[in-house]
Amino acid sequence: SQALSEAAIEDTTGHLLAHATSRCIVTAVPGDLPDPPDAPVPWLDQPRPYPLERPPEGEFVVGEVWEGTNGIDIQRAWHQGRLARTPLSNLLKAELRGVDEGSVALAMPASPWFSNTGGAFYGGALTLFADYAAHGAIQTTVPSATSWATLDLRIRLVVRSFRTGRSLIARARVVHRGRRLAVAWVEVVTADAKVAALPDASAMLLPSVPWRVPAAPFDVQP
Repeated sequence: SQALSEAAIEDTTGHLLAHATSRCIVTAVPGDLPDPPDAPVPWLDQPRPYPLERPPEGEFVVGEVWEGTNGIDIQRAWHQGRLARTPLSNLLKAELRGVDEGSVALAMPASPWFSNTGGAFYGGALTLFADYAAHGAIQTTVPSATSWATLDLRIRLVVRSFRTGRSLIARARVVHRGRRLAVAWVEVVTADAKVAALPDASAMLLPSVPWRVPAAPFDVQP
């Protein structure tokens, strides 16, 4: 009834970027399944590119804004609509519901775009939303000209499935803030106020190190 797996993500040079482990529950799909196809299924003839092939919409926080604005003021500017949304925010359709020092509240729709093979909301999309919320909470604690990035993320998926098309709410707060390390705790709930996931994340803080494009692994940062 359970399965364990691990994954490693490398760049094109073979440098390890991330290592992950997962524990999954194995369960029967409710209802009757259709008969499997007896021939290869052709790819759909899309009238337009896949979503990720379309031009990204949004702006990055760089230059004078990054150098002269602390994290909580950037979060408040997003909350009040005074700063353009980022591409990731537009992809998730994430909306800030509240900003305070050390904490944020966000909402995103449980879009059917994030459904897996069986039609349930994909746990990896919950993980992405949780990491996004943790980043927001950590950002409210950083001074200007500081970048940061997730070191590790652990998530406990509490609800196996729920209705798509309704909002998910994430509430994140910083529980530890050191000189170079921050830890945040997140609670993700469904539109029915059921706890969907309980993640926690840590992030490395990089004062005076600008965001990189492309990003460099942590152990080769200056």
